[in-house]
Amino acid sequence: MTTATRRLRRAGVASVAAFATAGLALVATAGSAFAALGTITNRVDPSNGATTVYPGQNAQATGGYQLDMTNSFAIGDKIVLKLEGAGIDPSQTNKGVGFATKPTLTAGTAVTASFGSTAGDTSDVTPTFSTALAASNTTAGVNDELVITFTNSSAGTATDHFTLTMAPASVNVGSAVGTGAVNLHAYAADAVTSLTGAVAIATVANNKLAVSAPTAATTSASAQTGVALGTVTLSEVTAGSIAPEDGSATTITLTLANKAGTPNAAFTAGVTPTITATGGASVTSTPATTAGATYSFVVTSPSTATAAQTFTVKGLKVDLPASQFGTTSLAASSNNPAAHAIGGTVTALSELGINRTGGVDRYATSAQLWTAEFGGSGGVDDVVIASGANFPDALSGTYLAGLPGVSPSGDVTGVLLTNPNTLVGSTRQALIGDNNLTTVYIVGGTSAVSANVESQISALHQGNNPTAPFLNVIRIAGADRYATNNAVDLFQGVSNANHEAIVATGLNFADALSVGPAAYRGNGTANNQIPLVLTDGATLSPSAASTLTNLGVTHVTIVGGTSAVSTAVETAIKGLGITVDNRLAGADRTQTAAQIAAWETTATGTTFAASGYDGTNGLGFNQDSPYIARGDNFADALSGAGVAGDNAEVLVLTQSPTSLGAGIPSYFGGLAGTISSVNVLGLTSAVSIPTVNAAIAAIS
Repeated sequence: MTTATRRLRRAGVASVAAFATAGLALVATAGSAFAALGTITNRVDPSNGATTVYPGQNAQATGGYQLDMTNSFAIGDKIVLKLEGAGIDPSQTNKGVGFATKPTLTAGTAVTASFGSTAGDTSDVTPTFSTALAASNTTAGVNDELVITFTNSSAGTATDHFTLTMAPASVNVGSAVGTGAVNLHAYAADAVTSLTGAVAIATVANNKLAVSAPTAATTSASAQTGVALGTVTLSEVTAGSIAPEDGSATTITLTLANKAGTPNAAFTAGVTPTITATGGASVTSTPATTAGATYSFVVTSPSTATAAQTFTVKGLKVDLPASQFGTTSLAASSNNPAAHAIGGTVTALSELGINRTGGVDRYATSAQLWTAEFGGSGGVDDVVIASGANFPDALSGTYLAGLPGVSPSGDVTGVLLTNPNTLVGSTRQALIGDNNLTTVYIVGGTSAVSANVESQISALHQGNNPTAPFLNVIRIAGADRYATNNAVDLFQGVSNANHEAIVATGLNFADALSVGPAAYRGNGTANNQIPLVLTDGATLSPSAASTLTNLGVTHVTIVGGTSAVSTAVETAIKGLGITVDNRLAGADRTQTAAQIAAWETTATGTTFAASGYDGTNGLGFNQDSPYIARGDNFADALSGAGVAGDNAEVLVLTQSPTSLGAGIPSYFGGLAGTISSVNVLGLTSAVSIPTVNAAIAAIS
């Protein structure tokens, strides 16, 4: 794979989301109910998107909401956030949508642009306010308004911005509310003067569609037939919303489609599902006569009004094409009284690609991974070599490989493993098989990678061409693992643009390897790799303290619990004037890896505070193609961390070759339809087939 190809691939891994905003510049007038609130814009909170709510149900969650305002406010200014929609009438209790409880509202710190992240003027004063619920129609008494009253006045730079964030609200929806959007609209204190456009934080629906336990099918080189589909449930929230209660027959159609909308699966011909109905309706179930993307059945409703009905469809099967993976969704529609959708689109199947990279031993696995991602004809011009027998010095290799300035071409590379005493054949072949390779970096002293190995590498010609120069070998080492780590982190001098670092124990390998993709890649922008600093678990090692100080680190993320990185180490870090943003930890190494993955896949610009600390922004990694390695040995995870980082994917760990552990299920849960392939590192002796199957089964 060429450097240009890799760069194109990297450019495509980041997901881009756009949010519509609407704003209005306000000018104070005599007698106005507000002073000069400046420019106001709003949007759905990117971290908490719009939800679906249903008529006649209380305490239903909406999406979050954000309001951005310029730094211009005064004591007593008011903003009214009002729930609105085409199907909503707050003058009638059964048609109103109101807050069930007062939602939480918080103000962010000053920034220089609307919904921005660059800090504003330090003299800016963060707004404070009180909030109260109110009813726009006092007769009906539906609390459809949240009134914000400012309790201080602005100061500093008027063009700076503050974001007010409303957490997902809890709302009561009247039984007669019509379908459509539930909007939040910002008004001035008079509740008439519009400050923003309306944004939808929820959608009212009067029926539901669900598939129990979406099937996780493994992609096969040949077509698969008769893959079982979970039970399909279609529920009326409002009676008659699926099948009108007038005695007529209604045809309900289920439709399969992939992410792009093109059918990639078909209902298996000849299969007759079991269909049941509540509420007195009768159902005619017929077999799927030909393989196709749709299956239909007929409902005959009673002619008298009944309660809301539920239909269940069990036993449908689908046929999957060969060598295709992704998400197959299911949609439903009714033809009576006119064609209309039933519920939303739901995930029916996740067709997963299982990609396993493994050789006869750890060195062959490492060579395969590096050659496929970085080496081969036209590959990169440098590589990092580390011991495949001992982990301490090798842990620093992933960060070194991710530094673009290490390579003469400015490209990144990966880690190859070697026997400490002799250059193994698979590693040697990887080195001579890359025609562009000029430089080899050895991490660790001669006790980690011997002088004999260094001599063997130095004797190799570039591209195995006897007329070409010999490979240039550079050793980066210190007196111990912490000094080696210090030498690696400072190898390029102070280039830590964001002044961040990751701190992990150097006494064990699991946590440092799990966070390897983050150290390798950072958030993917230039010069934004995150130095991995190793320390003794009980005390802050002198080399670690020196690294943090010399790199000008101001913010640290600790990986591992207090048994791995003690509270004494955390206290010592804070004593250097450094803020600890996060401690990413779980009950064991597999769950720590899952916590790290959750942080890495949190969107850039979105705070990850799940650890209970103040949090730092996520890295925006992908969720579609995670890497899995055994968690009881370091070799495969070390070789794969740079590959995962190069693709902005996470690395999660099993408990052992034959035991999945708790971490992968906790991370994979809820990712059905998101994960399209799983990359397994090592042969079945490293990650067994039942362990892989357990990982797939955990996707939900």
